[in-house]
Amino acid sequence: MTRNDRDHAMDSFLKERLDTEVPPEVDAKLRRHLAAFRERMESRESSREPWWRSLFVPRWRVAVRYAIPAAVLLVAALMFWPRPGVKKGPLAFADVLEQLREFRPYACTFTYHYDGREPFSWRVMRDSLTRRREERDDGNILVFDMSQEPNKILALIPEKKTAIETTLIGQRPGKEPDILQTLRDMRNGTAENLGMQKVEGRLAQGFHKPHKFNDFTIWVDPDTGLPVYVEVRQDPVERTLIMSDFEWDIELDESLFSTTAPEGYTVHEKVVRADVHPMEEHLVEGLRTVAILQDGVFPSATDFRELQQGLDRYVERIGSSASEEEIESLRTSVRLAMKYIEQLLKRFYEVRELRYVGDGVELGDAESPVIWWLFRGLDTYRVVYGDLSVRDVPLEDVPDLSGDQHSDLLRADGDFLPYVCTYTVKDEGTPERTKRLMRWSLSRRREVMPDGTVTVVDLSHSPVRMLELIPDERRAVERTLIDRGPEQDPDMLEMARDAQHSSGENLGLRVVEGREAQGYGMFGPGDDITFWIDEETELPLRIEIVHAGTGRQIIMSEFEWDVELKESLFSTTAPEGYAVERIEQEG
Repeated sequence: MTRNDRDHAMDSFLKERLDTEVPPEVDAKLRRHLAAFRERMESRESSREPWWRSLFVPRWRVAVRYAIPAAVLLVAALMFWPRPGVKKGPLAFADVLEQLREFRPYACTFTYHYDGREPFSWRVMRDSLTRRREERDDGNILVFDMSQEPNKILALIPEKKTAIETTLIGQRPGKEPDILQTLRDMRNGTAENLGMQKVEGRLAQGFHKPHKFNDFTIWVDPDTGLPVYVEVRQDPVERTLIMSDFEWDIELDESLFSTTAPEGYTVHEKVVRADVHPMEEHLVEGLRTVAILQDGVFPSATDFRELQQGLDRYVERIGSSASEEEIESLRTSVRLAMKYIEQLLKRFYEVRELRYVGDGVELGDAESPVIWWLFRGLDTYRVVYGDLSVRDVPLEDVPDLSGDQHSDLLRADGDFLPYVCTYTVKDEGTPERTKRLMRWSLSRRREVMPDGTVTVVDLSHSPVRMLELIPDERRAVERTLIDRGPEQDPDMLEMARDAQHSSGENLGLRVVEGREAQGYGMFGPGDDITFWIDEETELPLRIEIVHAGTGRQIIMSEFEWDVELKESLFSTTAPEGYAVERIEQEG
């Protein structure tokens, strides 16, 4: 082997072991030691020492004598020369952000902890910022693909071999929400250094990055700078997100992110318009629209459906003078404001308080509030004023309206929708009892039993009246409750609404009665309530209530909503031809 061949072999060895270029000063010293070693070894070949001496002086002793300095230098280079992407010694938070700057495929376990409720987890896999796969503990799977137009979502329920393929119309390809992206986008690279600690079975370095909405505590591998454990405290919704069991830079099969259901599945197809995600700005613009439509004065709305009705009156008033595009733009503005209230503030953030107080406030009034809300975990209100400015206001500076139900949007019933459903009661040790329930309003109902008997309750007057019909016997009982009324009739749907707006736990998506539904539950020391909301109509499909103590189970199912019910069905006067017994009693 020539000298050039030997030098080339050494270069290849160093690059292979270090995976980088060797610094010039290390390279020069290493070559000097190796050259001296080579010369010593070659000089042995030409020495005049007697041949017999080599039999008693082993050649390896000579080799070791001259090779040790070179070997030590080589080991030092291998151990201490920094490799690309890894910073030796203590990490700064900016180093962590640098590692996350470029997306890396990963998988991890997401665990949500809501205050006072049981946590729930699922496994998340991401091969890009546009695609995500979730594998739930119950075996159900969700796949989100925002890389194509239209966007697509696949929900799989393997236990029932059912799939829901959702197409999001009007949404262009874009990034799919990722909590780590929030961390990547933090321009200020400073954070509290928590030092070294054993996390997830390994030594990790911690950082705390405080934030009003996403308060990060992150533990990273000191060698790679990549997260091994992330905790995000979200006070506005009183929950903590934990990301653990990370796998980084993994190869994920393309089939894992397919939004087409596997063979053998029953497929339900759904198309959803997803042009705009409502934000606070849309609420402000919606309020501006309704004020302009009412000559610069905010309406007396206790429910935002009235905003839509105000727009309808405006359209009728101006007639054909406005173009279809202008009218549709106004409708969209109001619709997005309503959507922000219903979907974001009420359902996602589950705000503690939400009030509309804009009755008669003039557009441009910088001192009078129009609407305010209070996020969970915060002690300042978010207030929109008549000039459409939005400010954070301390608790003591907001008027006390605790007794004013008129302005409370969390308690307002809005327009009651007549409905019919099957009402089933199950008590342990007794046969289940089923009836068909019809609701004309919150004060009038009709119940039809399997044997044909009918009960009608009317609490809209004083005194309260009830009618019991036994058609087979042509007999009726008319009851008068002399010390009651008017009042609202207890409705299990009111309990469901309370569960959703207070401490409802999100149970994810399911197929219920052949339709895609979003589940919510309220579990605690009182009654346990589980209800499923139709994703398209946003109306209940099924409600299950288990009473604490007795264990009685009530199921409301097979709903028919906004049905036309004849008022005669809710009459408390017996039909002609019936033998009538009239009873007056105290309520």
